[in-house]
Amino acid sequence: MTAATSPGIRRAALVVLLLAFWLISLRHLTVVPPVYEDEPWQASTGWKLATSGVFGSDLFAGLYDMDRRYYGYLPLHPLLLAAIYRTAGIGLLQTRLEPVALGLLTLALTATMAQALFRNRRVDLLALLFLLFLRLNGAGPFRVTGIPLLDTARIARYDMTVPVFGLAAWYVFWRTAVKRPAVGRRAVFGYLLAGALTALASLGHLYGAFWLPALVILAFWLPLPGRQGRPHRVAAAGLLAGFLIPWLLYLPYVFTDLPAWRGQTSFYGERFQLFDWQWYLTNLRQEPLRYALWLPDDLLPRLARVGAWVHLLGLPMVVLVLTRRARHDAAARALLLPTVLLPALMALLIFLKLSNYLVLFTPVWCLALAWGGVTLWDRLTRARPGLRAMRWLLAALLLAAVFEGVTRLAALETAAAGTTPYPAFIQQVRRWLPPGSQVLGLHNYWLGLEDYDYRSFAVPILWTDPAYTSPPLTFDAALSRVAPDVILLDAHLRDYFTHHRDQEAALTAWLAQHNGRLAASIEDATYGALDIYWVQP
Repeated sequence: MTAATSPGIRRAALVVLLLAFWLISLRHLTVVPPVYEDEPWQASTGWKLATSGVFGSDLFAGLYDMDRRYYGYLPLHPLLLAAIYRTAGIGLLQTRLEPVALGLLTLALTATMAQALFRNRRVDLLALLFLLFLRLNGAGPFRVTGIPLLDTARIARYDMTVPVFGLAAWYVFWRTAVKRPAVGRRAVFGYLLAGALTALASLGHLYGAFWLPALVILAFWLPLPGRQGRPHRVAAAGLLAGFLIPWLLYLPYVFTDLPAWRGQTSFYGERFQLFDWQWYLTNLRQEPLRYALWLPDDLLPRLARVGAWVHLLGLPMVVLVLTRRARHDAAARALLLPTVLLPALMALLIFLKLSNYLVLFTPVWCLALAWGGVTLWDRLTRARPGLRAMRWLLAALLLAAVFEGVTRLAALETAAAGTTPYPAFIQQVRRWLPPGSQVLGLHNYWLGLEDYDYRSFAVPILWTDPAYTSPPLTFDAALSRVAPDVILLDAHLRDYFTHHRDQEAALTAWLAQHNGRLAASIEDATYGALDIYWVQP
């Protein structure tokens, strides 16, 4: 942890770490992980926006106007995908390049924020090293490495938009308030920009809005230049006004068709039970599930997970030191608040315990751990000889954590060797689809079949559900309304029908009535068994 001998060496080291992330992320990008069900779903909106200028998804045509106006997720991620599709066409590689590029920006912004907060230039290098190699999660099909940034940046969901714009908002606010204190119009512009960037984070996913209370609290906690009280109010007002501007641009789109918005968002009712105090307690009680620290490994591998122990033991110690320093150190305040507040709000307010969401604050955590590691090293360096030797223990812990992360890259290679590339799998499916077919299947397989008139099986299923359709249709009537030429039945649907025998019987009868026949069965070790039925509607 010795200081870099020159700014040039430090910058070169930062570039090497950024290149390492890029190369790691591009490795087997269309193979590992298998296509996540949300990726084709969200890509379908970006593709329609790119090709027809309509923010909708043909996957769900006929369900609350989803093919003309889509409200099931926020627009930032599909807008970025649309820009990529307009220039590079559509495909799994192009789709996953977007989160990889956002991951690269996340690393760069983390380093930039470290340099803005602390004069010690080793903090930025160590923060990037932690983001790249510090394992937190257990293993799983979509958590191949257990390193939040590496795993999340391989899945084309909206998650990676949040840390980019959240970190950018944090940096602009710090620069305006403390780093290069601004007054007058320049200060107002800086706070407006920080608020607008926070809004963009929330337009990637709603939990990006958690940066707003963090920055507003800092606006009153940090020492700002100007007359007492007034600059704090200006900062808070600027943040709030800046946050509202992007949302005021989006809300007219919502108000244009409120019935469609209500219908589409009714699917998420259990996630927003804001007036039920038990809902908050349930969220807090289930929050450990997000970290997947206990599954699926046995006891010994769990105990040997160095990166998780660095988080579990290191973060409380860093928070304690930051709390003491916050009395007189603005940088400590700026780091302490998001380190504590962002995961607390996540635990309290986010019902889904997905590990993807960790990227909201893992860059902040890695920055806090890096600062704590460098600070401890420097203190031990100045200590008496007996304590100075403890630096070797600290260095050994760092090396063990990084080594564990490197071994997880080997797990990536192992997973790739046993995973069917999605383009190869979908090419097998295409062989059995007549040109111009109307295809009915789960949205999981839309990527690579976007040139077909493809409808999600969720549409006829939800047409039969009185909770979402009034009056509901019978299942055979719903199938006839879609009128598919081809039906794709996979393991997920077969499992669904085993729990809905009446719909399974209706599907069997409908296939018999429309001369449905099994055209092919594709057996795949990664994507399971897929039956392809040809139908005469």
